Amino acid sequence: MKRLQNPLVFSAHLGVGSALLIDAGERIESADAKDRVWVQGSWSLMVQLAAWRVRKGRRILAGSQQIREEASEALNVLIGRSVTGVAIEGVDCTIDFSGGLRVEIFTDSTDQDYKPWTLWRPGKKPHSPRPRR
Repeated sequence: MKRLQNPLVFSAHLGVGSALLIDAGERIESADAKDRVWVQGSWSLMVQLAAWRVRKGRRILAGSQQIREEASEALNVLIGRSVTGVAIEGVDCTIDFSGGLRVEIFTDSTDQDYKPWTLWRPGKKPHSPRPRR
């Protein structure tokens, strides 16, 4: 695990389907061509085509295949927590948070045109892994 500057999570919610969105750190406001405004964190994670789960120790608190309302409510446990570590191994990713919480992302596809998740971090290019055969 790489040590981080411990940005705080200010948003954790579901997107379309089982997509997971987590924003932490500095709030960055953006607008599109139609002047629609949204806020993203300087640390931002979007999981769109991979399975994910939120754990505390051995206990699973939320997961991508869970009933939507239950998963959405369970994600609130991440709000106000600091990001303490990120481990990227191939197309899988683990993010640790204060309080012993962990988000685990894992893919099951070998499609090389497929980006299961993207992680934005300050001063770095977005990281979007692709499966290798």
